[in-house]
Amino acid sequence: MTNIEYKIARSKEEFEGIKDLCEDVFAIEEKELLHDLVFNSPNKEENICFYAYDKTANKYVGTVNLVVMPIRYGNVILKSAELGIVATAKDYQGRGINKKLMEIFFNKAEELGYNIIAIEGIPYFYRRYGFNYAIPMGSVNLNLDKVESKGDKDIVIRVAKEEDIAFIADNFREASKIADLCTVKGKDIIKAQMLDYISPVIRKKYLIIKKNQTKIGYLALNSGDEVQICDISDNLSFKIYEAVIDYFKGQGKSFINIDIPRESKFIKLMDRYGCNWKQWYSWQIKILDEFKFLTDIKSVLEERLNNSIYKDEQVEFYYDNFRELIKFEIDNGRINLIKEERKEAKWDFNLNPQGAIKLFLGEKSRSEINSFLPDCNVNHRYRDLINILFPRMNSHFYMNY
Repeated sequence: MTNIEYKIARSKEEFEGIKDLCEDVFAIEEKELLHDLVFNSPNKEENICFYAYDKTANKYVGTVNLVVMPIRYGNVILKSAELGIVATAKDYQGRGINKKLMEIFFNKAEELGYNIIAIEGIPYFYRRYGFNYAIPMGSVNLNLDKVESKGDKDIVIRVAKEEDIAFIADNFREASKIADLCTVKGKDIIKAQMLDYISPVIRKKYLIIKKNQTKIGYLALNSGDEVQICDISDNLSFKIYEAVIDYFKGQGKSFINIDIPRESKFIKLMDRYGCNWKQWYSWQIKILDEFKFLTDIKSVLEERLNNSIYKDEQVEFYYDNFRELIKFEIDNGRINLIKEERKEAKWDFNLNPQGAIKLFLGEKSRSEINSFLPDCNVNHRYRDLINILFPRMNSHFYMNY
């Protein structure tokens, strides 16, 4: 299709044309979302909007977007991005436009040093591009009519102000420690979510929890008439969390939806009410370069090693991902990684891409993966060591743009 050209948007005219495309394909919310990502986001200089343009018809016909999305793995911050808004004009679908845009997207992401790409998209549709389910998404629904009011009357909840942002950022940093693997956000993102964004998809309402005139916590709500808690301090007492529930009962709300890490204390209170956390979806992840990823998280692997019986041992094994061979040299708690020529008979541990995503990001254990992906194998001599290096992890992706 020689009439189609592929570019990165830089001018206001280009962005306006792509915004109109998003509205045509989806709805006004997606148009507003793109506006926020390219004009209002603290990361607007790093977010990238790729597009396809039909020169003959003078029309924007496709777009994919790279959205900055840093992820914390243990104590390491990984340079990561979301494959954001993906849209192709209805009468141009099935012509390979999206495929070409994706190719350009991945090449640019790799060039810029991104190695983890995430998408919250159609189940299995993006597997063709190397994405696999990795980060469970779930929530709890609480029927407030079945909950007795018994909160602390000294608790006051008010709408957060700009001067509360530093307090919220510090509290978020502490609350997010409940997850071994999570997205991260700082004061600039919190400010944008609270004050700058126009899109209900990413605009948040932050509330401050006070006791005896002292700020003790916060919570964040998704936009909309329904109460959807997407973030809350994790160091409060059950009594204070009950006061939060009373606050929404007092507003005449009948239900609240809670989308926070499964191990959070507030979720434990929901367990006491008989409300179960239910998984309804999963983030899909693509690792562009496994050797680079393993190198980036090496300090976390070494910490796990040094907290195990292998801290004073010397071990070597070969990992085969069906594309390349990676040698692990372990020596007294230190790990050296070496790329070697791939030889079929020379492996101790192999994973296909689906298994690698699930093991390395801690969604499944080695034995769980082997139960449904039989071509993912570990030599029995190294099973215990692999379990130590790659345990199951608590994970949660907060919205961080």
